[in-house]
Amino acid sequence: MPDLQLDDGTRLSDHAHRGRALLVDLAEDDHLAAQAKRYAGRLELIRGRSTDSDGTDGPEGTDGTDGTFGAGSARLGGLLVRPDGFVAWAADDGVGDPAGLEKALARWLGRDGQPGRAIRCG
Repeated sequence: MPDLQLDDGTRLSDHAHRGRALLVDLAEDDHLAAQAKRYAGRLELIRGRSTDSDGTDGPEGTDGTDGTFGAGSARLGGLLVRPDGFVAWAADDGVGDPAGLEKALARWLGRDGQPGRAIRCG
């Protein structure tokens, strides 16, 4: 899981203690919130912006706490983090990928309204 500090002062890992998947909205994307509602009880929606350790937007390509993937990359817009901490889906800010997100949600959490199937990792 990326070591993101959020603008509310928490770290992404602070939200991972409940054993549920995390749908992280770093771009204020209402589509992500709508998707999260469909999977209520199986994931937690985290909304905010990523900041560096001093609470300001960090420079691109530092240690990953600035919400980017690396030097020259786009700002991170959203993540689906599995309960085991692995990222199952990611999108750049401003780049919607509803089909990719729905596919990842269905794979890891089951179709909305139905429990997820067991997936062997590793």
